Amino acid sequence: MKFKECVRQVSLEHAKALWLDVPTRWNSTYLMLERYLHYYNAFKILPTEDAHFLEEHLPTEEELQRFQKIHKFLKPFYDITTLFSGTNYPTANLYFDNVCKIHSNLLREIQCSDSCLKEMAQSMHVKFKKYWDEHCLVLAFVVILDPRFKIKFINFSLKKFDADHGNKSRSILDQLKKLFKEYEKVTFPNSAVATSANQDGAHDLDDNLMEFETFDSDGEFGSLSSSGKTQLEFYLSEPRVELTRASFDVLTFWRVNYCRYPELPMMARDILSIPITTVASESTFSIGGRVLNKWRSSLTCTNAQVLIATRNWLYGYEAFEDQKDNFEINGEEINLTTTVRSLSMASEAGSTFEEN
Repeated sequence: MKFKECVRQVSLEHAKALWLDVPTRWNSTYLMLERYLHYYNAFKILPTEDAHFLEEHLPTEEELQRFQKIHKFLKPFYDITTLFSGTNYPTANLYFDNVCKIHSNLLREIQCSDSCLKEMAQSMHVKFKKYWDEHCLVLAFVVILDPRFKIKFINFSLKKFDADHGNKSRSILDQLKKLFKEYEKVTFPNSAVATSANQDGAHDLDDNLMEFETFDSDGEFGSLSSSGKTQLEFYLSEPRVELTRASFDVLTFWRVNYCRYPELPMMARDILSIPITTVASESTFSIGGRVLNKWRSSLTCTNAQVLIATRNWLYGYEAFEDQKDNFEINGEEINLTTTVRSLSMASEAGSTFEEN
C-alpha cells in the first residue's frame, strides 16, 4: 500500500505489476528491469514512506545506467519473440526480417565498450550462429512469397553480415524453384480445364469453350505460357507491393491473385501456414495445469477435455486458477463443473446406446 502511495505521489498509473526475476526465463529479467525503470521515481521516495525500505537498497547511479543499457539491449528480443508467439496471424513471413534484426543487434553490441554487454552479446552470438547456419530454407522462402519483399529482401539482409550473400541468395531461389516444380506436377495437368461432371449442375465444357481455353492459353496477349516464364518467375518479375504503415495481409494477397497464379498461391498457402514457434501448441498443454489442479486430480480424460472446451467457450484461452466455476445464463447461476459432469454422462450414455 505504501508503494502505491509513492506511485500516486509521482503521478504514475499503477497499471503494471512489479515483476520478479526467474533465472530460467530470460524475459522475466527484461520485465523486471522494465517495471523498475517505469516506477523508478516511486522507488526513489519509497524510503521516506516505508521504514523497512532503506535508501541503501536503491541501485547506484552506475548500476542504474547498466540497467538501462541491458533493458535497451533486451527490448528487441522481447518484442520480436512476442511477435513470433502470435496465434491470430501468419508468423512465417515475419521470420527472416526479425531474425536479421537480432543478428544485427548482436553484432553491434559485440563492438560496444561495455564489457558486460559485450560478453553477453558474444555468448549469444555463438549460439545464434549455430542456428543461423542451419536456418530452415522454407522460412526463407516465405520472404520471397511476401510481395512486399521478394528475393531483393534476401539480398538486402544477407549483404549486411554475409560476404557470400550473392551465392546464398541464388541457392535459396534455386531451391524455391525446385519446390514449385513439384507443385506444378501435382496441380498443373488438371488446372487448365475444369470438368466436374460429378458435381450438381456441372457439365463438361462444349467445343466452343474448349476452343476458348486453348485460345487463352496460347493467346496473343502475353500469357504465362507464351512468355516462356513460370508463374514464380512472372511473380518475381513484377514490381513489389509498396511498404506502408498500414497492416498487410499476405494471405489475402494470394487469395485475390489466385486466378493469376493458379499453382503458386497453393504453395504460398502451405508455407505461410507453418508456425515458427511451438508457443501456441505449448500453451494448449499449459491450460491442462489449470484444469487438473489439486482439487481435480482424479478427472477422467473425457471430463478434462469437456472442461477445457467449455472454459474456452466462456472465457477464451486466457483462463486462470482464480476464475470461478459459476457463471450466469439468462439470470440463472450455472456451475461449470456440474455442467461438465452432465455433458460427460450424456456423452457416455449416447455411446452406450449406439453400441447396443
